[in-house]
Amino acid sequence: MRIYLHRILCRFTAMADNAPALAVRLMTWLRPLSLDMAMPSCPDLQPGSPLSRFADMTQRPFASPRCKALQLPMPRARLDRMSLEYHLMLEALRTGHGDGRMASRLVEILFLAEFLHEAGYGDGDPERFEQIEAALARCSQRGNTTGDWHITDDDDYASVGQLLAVHDQQLACAPLQAVTLATERLWKLVAKTAVTSALIQKAA
Repeated sequence: MRIYLHRILCRFTAMADNAPALAVRLMTWLRPLSLDMAMPSCPDLQPGSPLSRFADMTQRPFASPRCKALQLPMPRARLDRMSLEYHLMLEALRTGHGDGRMASRLVEILFLAEFLHEAGYGDGDPERFEQIEAALARCSQRGNTTGDWHITDDDDYASVGQLLAVHDQQLACAPLQAVTLATERLWKLVAKTAVTSALIQKAA
């Protein structure tokens, strides 16, 4: 049975992103945060959010890599609104007024930041991203165990704050085309990860 489950995982993660380790990481977040893996609740792409309107442009007939708007970074006013939203989420979790939805959004920002870093935007390194993910994992574990969605550790708070600073930097310099591609990559990966998880649960 373990061999069969391993084959399922390898097959679908390979289809998703050619990065099984990344898909396995996403699967660890599936249950703790009750993520809607068919379509992530990414704050950047919530209906009506600033970035969602830019992402919609890629679905229009006139949109292309040459579209000028997609080659430019996000307008500063919209970036500031998004940044404020992220930082308010962190402060809510810091003061014990957060919830699983906020933690979920910060996890999705983590993966988007990693993807944009791989594309050459923003500072960061694998070790730093691992530290940030570990901090969010501790918050998730506490929230699911006790109902207290609270980042209590100063180092964890600082780590997640660094993530938001990196993501602010990325959105300030990366063209919208790069942000859209990173988001589409996340959508595809988590959708395939959800299929994998469902097959594993069924086979078990």
